[in-house]
Amino acid sequence: MCIIFVPVVSTAVKNRRLYLEAVSLSENRKYEEAISIFKKLGEYSDSVTLMEEAETELNEQEYTKAIRLLDDLTNTINLQTAMNILTHIKTYKDSEAILNQLEDVINITDFLSEKEYEEAFGIINTAEKFPIDLTEFIDLVYEEVYSEAEDDYSGEKYEEAIDLLELLDGYRDSELFIAQINDKIKEKEVEAKRLEEERRAEEERKAEEERKAKEKAEEAKNMTPEQAIAWMNGNWHNKNNVQYNFDLNSDGTMPMPCTDSFWSDYSSGTWSCSGNTITMTGFVGKTTLGYGYMNIKFKVTKIGENSATIVYTIYCEGHEDEVPPQSSTDQITR
Repeated sequence: MCIIFVPVVSTAVKNRRLYLEAVSLSENRKYEEAISIFKKLGEYSDSVTLMEEAETELNEQEYTKAIRLLDDLTNTINLQTAMNILTHIKTYKDSEAILNQLEDVINITDFLSEKEYEEAFGIINTAEKFPIDLTEFIDLVYEEVYSEAEDDYSGEKYEEAIDLLELLDGYRDSELFIAQINDKIKEKEVEAKRLEEERRAEEERKAEEERKAKEKAEEAKNMTPEQAIAWMNGNWHNKNNVQYNFDLNSDGTMPMPCTDSFWSDYSSGTWSCSGNTITMTGFVGKTTLGYGYMNIKFKVTKIGENSATIVYTIYCEGHEDEVPPQSSTDQITR
């Protein structure tokens, strides 16, 4: 018969081994592993105290790592990593206060990217400047806004530039810059007023020229009786080739101007001139109407040297109610 002896390791020996392992891990700054073992050991020896010390060291290690990542607050990747670390050690030291500051930094950055400068400065003016020193970050914000104001000024967006510079509250030469822009605005207003006055003067000049030209044109159309007869004398026709001949009898009367035989039995009429219009009346001829005769009146208005409008009206004088007058308008040329 063979007897096998199995060595039995007591709980005390196991705990001792774990304890020494945790202490070694802690001394080598492997705090997470050490803390895990100390938790298993419970109240063995001074495990609780050593675990608390390891937790403190781990928190300090993480805290230091996070703070180092915050050297450049414009590096959004490092900023987010630091925030993740500090969230896990929120109760350690001033981690919570730093997290609040970093939230402000993120909100300011977001507002700047959207060009919502008033909102960004609303946070800047109320943000805590410590425990993390935000001075360098805020200076960068001020510089960015100042540069934006310069761009607006170059683009002649003067009001927008002033709005930005007023947010800077005296940063650099912002007050002097505002005064410079206001001077520029006044110059522009003076120039705009001058140009407007010139524009109105030019409009008035053109209107006066047009008025004079119109008057001259009207004057050119107006004729004395002698000029009227001289201008109207000759053969005219409309688009249907109806012929008109305006000439004077020796006694100064005017024969029927229409040369068609239909009008041949009409008596001569009298004429008068007013402005650019010659009116001819008194043409009387036979008609098949019950009154035995019909009157015709012509009115010729000068348009150009060889063009005119003619209106002729047919009526029975004294019987207009029974025979309503009929008028027709035509264009004639010579």
